[in-house]
Amino acid sequence: MEELRAIFLNQINNIPFIECIDENQFYDEFLNSPVETINQELILSEILIGKNISEINSEDEQKFNAKLLEIIKTKNKNYYIPDITRTKTYQKITKINEIYTDFLFLISEKKKYQMENDQLRQFIQQISREQEKKIAQEKRRNYFKEIGRKGGMKKKTSNLFTRVVSTRITEKEYEEIEKIAKRFKLSVSKYFRFLITEKELRINEFKEDETLLSYGNNFIRIKNLLRHREFSQLDHTKVILREVEIVTKLIYDYLYNKMNSRTEVDFQEDE
Repeated sequence: MEELRAIFLNQINNIPFIECIDENQFYDEFLNSPVETINQELILSEILIGKNISEINSEDEQKFNAKLLEIIKTKNKNYYIPDITRTKTYQKITKINEIYTDFLFLISEKKKYQMENDQLRQFIQQISREQEKKIAQEKRRNYFKEIGRKGGMKKKTSNLFTRVVSTRITEKEYEEIEKIAKRFKLSVSKYFRFLITEKELRINEFKEDETLLSYGNNFIRIKNLLRHREFSQLDHTKVILREVEIVTKLIYDYLYNKMNSRTEVDFQEDE
């Protein structure tokens, strides 16, 4: 009886969902099921006689097969045990496992389908973006072709210098005006244009820039002075140096950016 119990436990070891089944009830079904299964473990134990299953050789296999055929022919009941597959519990578990396996298969197929759909959607979106890009490029080409066919884009006439204003001044006045224009890095004609078109503010901006530039130069002198040995030992010298460097950089960055924007405006006016 104990041998049958051990055989039963060994057979149910790999059955799925076995933890959900009443083991004692299942064992009773096993004992009452038809005795139709050959006890192969008993045959092996007789052939191996204490040897480990991993030590089996070809001669042992031949003996096993011969013994198995003999038992089948003679129907020796001593080597037969109840057939666990004939029990209702085993059949129910097998059916549940089949349903569960089908369920897992459907889930995997659904995920695969969703993945394929996502890839297809991404592909369609990519194609659409490329097509929109091509259409936009084609419209741009056609637009410039049409412009070229009509003789080019219309030129702006509002900012073109089409009128000439002439006047006479003395040599001394001219030298004074030229001196001021050079001071602000302007030509004489542009300086005159600033004055007569009420752009005096631009001249005032130049004066502010000159003041800032002088401040920047003074800050540089202060910084160089603080780096001398007699001042470097004072308290907070490093802090003051850092603040001076920050202010100096801000001044020169402001002047540099302003000069660039001014150059761009002047260039557009000259066009």
